[in-house]
Amino acid sequence: MDCPHLIDEDGKCTECGVVVQPHINLGDIVGICQLLDNTVAAYATLVHNNTDPKDPSTLRPRVIGARSIRPPHSARANDLVYNSYPGAKQLRYRGSIIRWGEMILENKTVTDTSAHH
Repeated sequence: MDCPHLIDEDGKCTECGVVVQPHINLGDIVGICQLLDNTVAAYATLVHNNTDPKDPSTLRPRVIGARSIRPPHSARANDLVYNSYPGAKQLRYRGSIIRWGEMILENKTVTDTSAHH
């Protein structure tokens, strides 16, 4: 069985005596979670506003130039991801912008499925 490495004040394991690398600063976890929650809520509003009220299974048509198009939620969500990512980095979030966008979509999915129960 592997040692669980219970670390003392000197950075040594109390069980086996091995020196364990210093702790990694994970940043302001509470702040990152709050920013993520706020961004997920903004994404939920974006999805609601981008859904056709007459037919919830389709996207709301938008007039851009002389054309009527139905932009996908993901295309509209890019602004949310790019605008919230610098705030996450200020809170010392260590992941990539791609992972930040994935977490927003993952949490949106959890919110959708839990809201129906």
